[in-house]
Amino acid sequence: MSREAVDSLYSNASKDVKLSAAGKAVHDYLYGKRVQAGDAFVPFKCFDSNGKKFDWSVIKGKKTIIIGDGLWCMNHGMDNSGPVRFFDSLREEYGDSFELIIYLYDQNKEGLLEQIELYGLQNYTVVG
Repeated sequence: MSREAVDSLYSNASKDVKLSAAGKAVHDYLYGKRVQAGDAFVPFKCFDSNGKKFDWSVIKGKKTIIIGDGLWCMNHGMDNSGPVRFFDSLREEYGDSFELIIYLYDQNKEGLLEQIELYGLQNYTVVG
């Protein structure tokens, strides 16, 4: 669904829908601040696949791509290897000049390990 279509649906939604948790999330998506290339990064607390606090210093001096959750939508119509094939193509194109971090929202250590196994992300930095 295009951004314009979502905006049209939101604009025509009832007040109750707009005040719901989903409505607020859609509002933030449509009208909230957008991250732009070159914006300053503010590290946030998260953990690695070992359950230890993740050290954001690994990105210092590197161009960084942070994939924020939603891996399931990256494999729409494909098997679970879709996201890692895309990540592999980025690695082939850019080599070590960038850092790819996959952030899996709302996961505990066990959930993180399950997602790493499910999507074949063993060779990538995955945090939760």
